[in-house]
Amino acid sequence: MKPLDYGFVKLIKMVIAAVIFCTVVTGIAGWK
Repeated sequence: MKPLDYGFVKLIKMVIAAVIFCTVVTGIAGWK
């Protein structure tokens, strides 16, 4: 696996984690 591919996968995972985090936070904020 090329370093570029590794960095891309890492970036995708970071974006997904950020989206999930934002969804959870807004969900909790909207639920209260």
